[in-house]
Amino acid sequence: MFCSAGLIVMILGCSPNSRYYEKGNIRLSADLSGQVATYRSLQIGTPEQPFDKNIGLYEDVVIEIVEGKPISLKEITIKYLEEHKSKVTDLDKLGYDSTWPIGSKTITVGTRIFFTVKGNRILYLYLNSVGLRPDERPPRLGLRNHDELVTMPLNQQNVDDLFGKSDNVNDVWHK
Repeated sequence: MFCSAGLIVMILGCSPNSRYYEKGNIRLSADLSGQVATYRSLQIGTPEQPFDKNIGLYEDVVIEIVEGKPISLKEITIKYLEEHKSKVTDLDKLGYDSTWPIGSKTITVGTRIFFTVKGNRILYLYLNSVGLRPDERPPRLGLRNHDELVTMPLNQQNVDDLFGKSDNVNDVWHK
């Protein structure tokens, strides 16, 4: 059989409906409508490249954890997270195999900002704006020394302004 995925997509008229932006240990996921991407989640950090290892890629990015008081991702500490947490989850007690080291915890800030930590290290950051309820505040990001913050979901220009040109962008189709 001499079928390629591209030929099948052309014949069926399907087009990609998701986009993944990757740069170092940064990954954003978007819904794709035509060529317009709406980024609803942001992940920074992997077990191989934790959040604190590539801070140079996002040292100028700020996040609004406390309303009206953005803080640089570079300046966030475990102490700061503990002061503003809404929940702490011990990953070892969830009953599934975690890719994070034994003893890791997730600190939830608000309802849509999650940090995975171990000891004094921040390993992972996850922001999510999928299915926001009216009473939930979406994550807000910006650049240090700029007054304006953008609210998730992000568009392609927001992502490029915050993180620069990607190493890899994949447009894919999901059922």
